[in-house]
Amino acid sequence: MILNLISFNIKKGHYAFELETIEQVVKIPEIMPVPETPKHILGIANIRGEILPVFDIKMRIGSGKSKITDRAKLVIADIAQHRMALLVENIPGVLRVEEEEISADISELDIDIDKDFIVGIIHEKSIIILDISKIVA
Repeated sequence: MILNLISFNIKKGHYAFELETIEQVVKIPEIMPVPETPKHILGIANIRGEILPVFDIKMRIGSGKSKITDRAKLVIADIAQHRMALLVENIPGVLRVEEEEISADISELDIDIDKDFIVGIIHEKSIIILDISKIVA
């Protein structure tokens, strides 16, 4: 079975989400801070008339705060019937991989993020696939 993944970079690492949960990728509008929210929630944004919470993926996985540049985008996702926006610094593209290329064995990964966030890894391309629902939980 072929899986479609949306890839993005954090520091020098390469990551991806399964595309089936992603609705669209948009430019970053104004983000309004919301008091007393966790640090990884940047605030809310109006995305085509809908107010969505904005998560900083980089901060959520413990790699520092994302920089909002011309290359940064919001990935709009629908998880358990809750729409949200996830800030990523850049998106190199969409990947098509065979399910067999993904290894669930992450025991030898030497990274500083919570391994509960990881679905698997594509060793050949050094891409870590993250579980979007656990990241936004």
